[in-house]
Amino acid sequence: MSNPYHATTIEIGDNGGQRPTWRSILIGAAVFIATTTVLGVVHYRIAAIILSQQGYQAGQLYALLFDKGWSQAWSVANAIVAFTVSGVAAASLAAERRVQAALWSALVYMAYFLVCMIGNDAPVPTWLMVLDGLVLPLPMGILGAYLYTRRHDTNSTT
Repeated sequence: MSNPYHATTIEIGDNGGQRPTWRSILIGAAVFIATTTVLGVVHYRIAAIILSQQGYQAGQLYALLFDKGWSQAWSVANAIVAFTVSGVAAASLAAERRVQAALWSALVYMAYFLVCMIGNDAPVPTWLMVLDGLVLPLPMGILGAYLYTRRHDTNSTT
């Protein structure tokens, strides 16, 4: 005779109920940081070449970097690429719940971003900082994890 007071648990959205590992979360966050840094350096170097050819001096380059529409668009495109790649990286390291691993990696990156912005006096427009550092990481990281999961896992989407 079965126990009528025994609760039944149901696992939703995964195959085994395992949480993402710290390894997948932290390496995913490190990829967030590394890709934004590398693409930011490439962005700055290309913008410096373009602005110096237009006759601007070295001291003016950083102040003018984000005054140009093409430079702002480049920054957003860099963020989209970097965060999607980071979501793929976090998902590839997680055995289960790949989207959740990417989500947590994005949250770790966003905490890092907020700490870096304390006392920052960079001439970057506020809307661009909020978009690149607080708005895009979550949806693009989740998109990267979804794309990885869709390609590599036929049974589960989380």
